[in-house]
Amino acid sequence: MASFMSWIPTASGYLSFRFIGESDFPTRCVYARSITESEGTLIGYQKRILNDALLPAFVLRKLTGQETRFWFLCLASWKRKKPDASLQGTIVFFPRSTWKYRVEAIIRNLLATAKNDSYSALVNKIVPCLTLAMCYSNFTLKRNGEVKFEWVGKSGIECNENEQHQIVAQHYFFLRDITHKHQHHAPTTDTIIDVYQCSNSSKSESLNWRRKVLSSLYRSAISLRRHTPELGSAAGILVYARKFVDICRDKFPAFYSKLDLDNLVRSIDVEGKTRAERHDKERQRKSAWLTVTFSVFAIFISFIALLQLKPNAFEDVAPSLFLVEAGKFVLQYPIIVLAVLGLTLGFTPLVGSLHSLHKSGSYLLRLLQPLKKQPVVVLGVGIGAALAYLSIKLALLVGKIELLIANFVVMFWE
Repeated sequence: MASFMSWIPTASGYLSFRFIGESDFPTRCVYARSITESEGTLIGYQKRILNDALLPAFVLRKLTGQETRFWFLCLASWKRKKPDASLQGTIVFFPRSTWKYRVEAIIRNLLATAKNDSYSALVNKIVPCLTLAMCYSNFTLKRNGEVKFEWVGKSGIECNENEQHQIVAQHYFFLRDITHKHQHHAPTTDTIIDVYQCSNSSKSESLNWRRKVLSSLYRSAISLRRHTPELGSAAGILVYARKFVDICRDKFPAFYSKLDLDNLVRSIDVEGKTRAERHDKERQRKSAWLTVTFSVFAIFISFIALLQLKPNAFEDVAPSLFLVEAGKFVLQYPIIVLAVLGLTLGFTPLVGSLHSLHKSGSYLLRLLQPLKKQPVVVLGVGIGAALAYLSIKLALLVGKIELLIANFVVMFWE
């Protein structure tokens, strides 16, 4: 019987079993609890889609015949007279067809009467469902978040080590989602901790899986700091990492006493301040860009409006030829003018990220650096000429389209 270890993140280091099941990620968990003076019992299920494809589950099932919707069921209990008592139970899962037509009605009846039944009574009632399950495992969850899974499987179904690991990992994700509240980070960042197989309960095996959990937390915090605009998730991951170090330090003081998360915490704080300053500067640049764009456009329209004055308003003033031609262009090609204004406004987000453009420009320069000066100049002139040619063609095309639309409107109106 294979064993797997992992840790359910807890910022306080002490899980409250009374709140297990109060979860709506990834879907709402349907549960019932029975709490007496000596025992607490929990039964709950949740729909989970085991599919990373972009297509909806029902479309994928129609196209490939693969079922991606599964229902996970948890039945567990804990002794209330012991403050440090563990939560012990079983997790099973069913495909959609089995759940809808053979299991759901039984489980709903158990939920309705769960408050009046003991754990042993619920186990006896749920045994028929276990024969319909694909695979299941037993687990033991400690108050500090450490969880152990014992692979049970199912008679007649052979699974290798990799398949056992994948199934138990889904059991862990289900138990974590109905136990752990995603408060310090986004729910999508919480797949960083996996389950780790332990062949025995030796001290080296215990230290090995703890190292893997801590390494996963470290890597996730560093990755979030580097590749995400918000640092809240990275800071939240570090909260869990520090608590996990505190939990493990008592058992392995020689190893965990050497770890120091303060430097990484300070690094994230400094990075947060730097990004805040950068964000303020980007916002100022965007605001200035919008102000200048609208100001120039308003001034341009105002000058054109002067052309509407009566001929005797300024008898001694000859209108500017440029202003007259500009007015004619606006009246003749309004779509082009609006398109230019739209493109200018659409360029606003890029203006707020000039450092990214500068970085892209430096990459381009490094790319062209091996070339000689003359080919680079020829390439630049060629690209500029091509863009100018395309712009002229586009203007002519838009003008023809406008003319066709105008003729159609006149014909229709007449």
